[in-house]
Amino acid sequence: MMCSFPQKQLTRAIIKRALAGTVLLSCPSATAFAQNYEYSNSYQPNLVQIGITSTIHANLSAYIAGTSAAKREAQNVGIAILDGRADPNHPDLKGRLSISQVYRGTFNNSYDSHGTHVAGIAGASRNNTGLVGVAPTARLFSIPVFDSRGRWIAADLGRNALNTAQSLGAKAVNMSYGPGARGDVFLSGELDIFDDYRNSMVLVRAAGNSGTNAINEYYAGDASTALSHLLIVGSVNSANSISSFSNRPGEACISSTTTCASQNKMRNFFIVAPGESIWSDLPASRYGTMSGTSMASPHVTGAAALVFQNAYAGGTLLTPSMVADILKRSATDLGTAGIDNVYGWGLLNVAAALRPVGSTYVATSSTVTKSTTTTSASNIKKSSSMGKASAFEGLLDGMVVFDDYGRGFVMNDVAIPVSRSTLADDAVASLGASLVSNRNVIDVDSGRVTLFASGDSSTTTSGFSFTSEDYSLSSGAGNATAYFTQISPDTDSVDLHGSYRLGANFFRGSGEIGQSFSSGFFSGADIAISPSLSLSALYAHGSALDFEDQSDWTNSLAEAPETNNNFFSLGASFQVTKGSEFGLSFGLLREDAAMLGIQSAGAFSLGEATYTKMVGASYSHRITDSLTFESFAQLGLSDATEAENSMFSSASAIWSSKFGFSLTSAGVFESHDAMRLSLISPWRIIDGNVQANVAVGREFDGTVMYETRQASLSSDDTPLDLGLDYTFRAGQLALGGSIWLRDGDVASLSLDEAVAAAGLSWSFGP
Repeated sequence: MMCSFPQKQLTRAIIKRALAGTVLLSCPSATAFAQNYEYSNSYQPNLVQIGITSTIHANLSAYIAGTSAAKREAQNVGIAILDGRADPNHPDLKGRLSISQVYRGTFNNSYDSHGTHVAGIAGASRNNTGLVGVAPTARLFSIPVFDSRGRWIAADLGRNALNTAQSLGAKAVNMSYGPGARGDVFLSGELDIFDDYRNSMVLVRAAGNSGTNAINEYYAGDASTALSHLLIVGSVNSANSISSFSNRPGEACISSTTTCASQNKMRNFFIVAPGESIWSDLPASRYGTMSGTSMASPHVTGAAALVFQNAYAGGTLLTPSMVADILKRSATDLGTAGIDNVYGWGLLNVAAALRPVGSTYVATSSTVTKSTTTTSASNIKKSSSMGKASAFEGLLDGMVVFDDYGRGFVMNDVAIPVSRSTLADDAVASLGASLVSNRNVIDVDSGRVTLFASGDSSTTTSGFSFTSEDYSLSSGAGNATAYFTQISPDTDSVDLHGSYRLGANFFRGSGEIGQSFSSGFFSGADIAISPSLSLSALYAHGSALDFEDQSDWTNSLAEAPETNNNFFSLGASFQVTKGSEFGLSFGLLREDAAMLGIQSAGAFSLGEATYTKMVGASYSHRITDSLTFESFAQLGLSDATEAENSMFSSASAIWSSKFGFSLTSAGVFESHDAMRLSLISPWRIIDGNVQANVAVGREFDGTVMYETRQASLSSDDTPLDLGLDYTFRAGQLALGGSIWLRDGDVASLSLDEAVAAAGLSWSFGP
């Protein structure tokens, strides 16, 4: 049963409360009291409108629970309600609201509807009865500035009330009142009082209900700094349109002059919140709706308390100016884009205010500072060399990152993606180099010069080689991976091609490492020591490709930084028997901002550079004139140089390996074709740990709390790639195809990836 009451007269000659329209009260009854309206879309749609959910309140209650100094600070956050005397016996306010009567006036035994309603919006308890306020765990202080007759009694412009609020420990003050003149928001001289509380409390003032643009407000100081803790609140309806009765900031200035700098315009202090037909508490255990900027204002005051509580519980001391700034920067933009003359910063968004605002930072130093590396500049991406290992997820799960205000936020359920597979890219690149190949041989007095070019537009490699009786030299530029893995290399024309074999053994099964040489250059040299012994050297330089860039504060972990890699190898080949050759090699791989294809940068950098020492062995045997068997195996030991401002303190002694076998046959179906069957276990980490100092919290003085964690980069997986490549040449025509299958772990005998590629090349001209 509901009862209607006429509008209360709340206006005095100078001061009036920011109430508009009628007041609808519920009749006092036991059944009405027992009902639960909390978070109801019918009774409290205003909470959903500003991003408040039961989950936010439940999580915050759990977060601030405890007996530590930080938790106690959060529990003690208070809201001062400068208004009429609120009812401390209301079921939603009982035990949490106290009254401090600091002014003389006429008071009877009743309580004020306006003050009780405002208090309920700001902080009604979450008790499964009645309704819930924006900050249901904050303490509430009712400090009457109106008496029971609705008369303004704060002759000192509220200074004593504000001093009392400060002494009680209030962090946010709600003032749902203002001058009676149209568009006037502040009493003369009031702003000179407000600036005294810049370091203690957020001051929240209702904009007023004249339905007009605000007028200029005199203030001799610099409002943008001295009043940075002040918020002025307008009202919007349920559709987020400015209420017809709400004042707007317009072009009004808070200044000693009628014109002012942009930062001192009232719109820079202005924010909006729901203010129409807001359901809240009323005296004598009743409930009802009211409209006005009086109702919009306590939404913002409650939100300020929530931000303080959340920060305190996380060990962060925020200034009132910081809290006001957080609420403004996290607001949902309405109206004209940016800070406008109607909505100011926009609609209060509590959910956004409790998330990171501005940039986020990964702490790597002893204290929280903005100089710490941003998450957007801190990237890590797993490579296929890790198999299915989840080392980084375990290291980073629960890590705390910090926003522009030093607030800590926990990263849960961290997922670090693996670089996309290179199996298809490698197959296509190798096939393209095999089909599109041109060679020009020039005989000279001391030997033979070969000019070669191979590959399509994306895998082009060109260069030359010089071969004499005792030595050979070669050099090229382009896609080294494609060149060294093609079926019919141009170096077939080179008598001494140990350097080519060094490249083939390195690039086959190299995955992301090989991709970093897709653009660059290489040089090789071979020298015959005796008829059965030759020495070879190879140098290659390459630049990485960027894959799948992302940019938000959690997905930035997946960005791929640009890298430059270098590889150098020395080898010796021994002719065991005619047609059989055994090789040994030693190599050094330098990866810039990567480790075995694991790309990293910023606070997640595994090292400025990684050096991998490699030893390898190979064996080839010509079974028949047209059939050749080849095998290779390589073992690597990686150590990273220390990276500045990285959370990783140790990334060394990482062991890795790969091996492979192949059968290559010429003249399978035609005299000018070739087929290769390959079985390769690509690079994988077989042993090695990383250690990181992970931020898990902070102290009030800014000291970061760290936890040292260690994880293994290796996995028990043994990946295996099976490939079949075929090429055919006849004059100007070349065609071919490749089929590659990948099993991520031979123990599971499952097909994880399949690639099929086909190509045709036709050369025009002589």
